[in-house]
Amino acid sequence: MGYSFVAIPIFNKRANASAEEYWRMKSLRSEGGRSKKEELEEIEKLLDKGIGGKLREELEKRASQLRSEVMGEAEASQRMKDVVRDLLELTSRFAPNLDPKKGKLYPYDPKQGPIHEGYFMAITEIIFGEPRDRIEFEDAILSPEGIEIRDEQADEIESLRILNRVTTMIQESAKKKLGLSNQFDEAWLKLLEQDFAYRAFEMIVKNRDGMSLDEIQEACHRVDHEYQELVRDIYDERLKDELERMLSDDLWENRLIERTGDGIYTATEFGRWMWQLCSREPVKIGREVKRERSSLEKLKVLRDKVGGRWRL
Repeated sequence: MGYSFVAIPIFNKRANASAEEYWRMKSLRSEGGRSKKEELEEIEKLLDKGIGGKLREELEKRASQLRSEVMGEAEASQRMKDVVRDLLELTSRFAPNLDPKKGKLYPYDPKQGPIHEGYFMAITEIIFGEPRDRIEFEDAILSPEGIEIRDEQADEIESLRILNRVTTMIQESAKKKLGLSNQFDEAWLKLLEQDFAYRAFEMIVKNRDGMSLDEIQEACHRVDHEYQELVRDIYDERLKDELERMLSDDLWENRLIERTGDGIYTATEFGRWMWQLCSREPVKIGREVKRERSSLEKLKVLRDKVGGRWRL
């Protein structure tokens, strides 16, 4: 399916309609669907065992009724999948109808109306597995009120930059769920190539307060012990070099880490989203799931990089 970069004139209304259908279908599926299927299974077990008499007649009637209802549930399940896909495809082109910024808020276009809470709860449940009535970023909040820029002092250029960044992250998250090419998977694949810094990033992203280089190296010695023992003479230096390269805007379109003036490494918001999405749903190339290389695979790559001069 092709994707247009032209604004969707009725995005808000379409988002609300799709979300309403999502919650309607979810409500229908939760109304005893599982219990009916389980009841049918138990009845069929009894019928298979040859139970007879009037009980059998009653059970056969009940089984016939339940089969039609369970078939209806299967159709509802397919409809639910279609609704989820529709929401994701719409969100992959996330472009709400907004009015110009007023204060620190980009309000919704009054002609189109707001995006309702149901949409935010539906799309966050689909993407993150947990419904939320708003989507919060470090510098913006998306809610039924509009898109709020947290920094009241942000000028027009900075506000537009933030608006562009958060809409892109939402679009890319939906593309990830759809299995389309997306920036999170691309960054994940690049991270997997960092045989020293991959584990370092895992430590950094799990520590919201940030870590110094010494703390990162110490943690990596523990969690990456096997590989660290194989290349102990160069491990710390290579780890430092890879972390340094990960700070380069030229090498990383979307940086995963940043470093404060005090030398503390922290994960960027993009990096945290990438970790949350890609660690839960592994990236695939064809049918192959891309994972961190084993210690021996890392060693082979290292030997190739240094022209085969490295020896155990």
